[in-house]
Amino acid sequence: MTPTSIITEYGGLAASLCSLITLALLFCKPVQKWIYRRVISPGMARDENLRHLELRLDSLESWQAKQQLDIELSLREQHIILRALKASLESLAQLEDNGNIASSIAEIDQFLLHQAHQPKSRQ
Repeated sequence: MTPTSIITEYGGLAASLCSLITLALLFCKPVQKWIYRRVISPGMARDENLRHLELRLDSLESWQAKQQLDIELSLREQHIILRALKASLESLAQLEDNGNIASSIAEIDQFLLHQAHQPKSRQ
């Protein structure tokens, strides 16, 4: 057999086999996705991943801002409660002279003074 006769004899079979393989690959969904991601648009997958990461970062920053607001509100609330407690202790101290009340008031004053001069972490 000569090479020409082999090509003519099996050429049609090889061409049809190649076309069947090509059609099978093109209609197979995972292969289509791979071809699309790797050959047609490799940058689009990276862009999509970047958009996803940006959305996650934005949601994380939003959550962190909400947490910081909650912390600030809680600190403000505790400060108001502490001042109200101090005022009630001072009014009680005026009614009767008690050493425990005076020491509690002094403790609250010392704490407030210490907090006023302590550096704030988020300013």
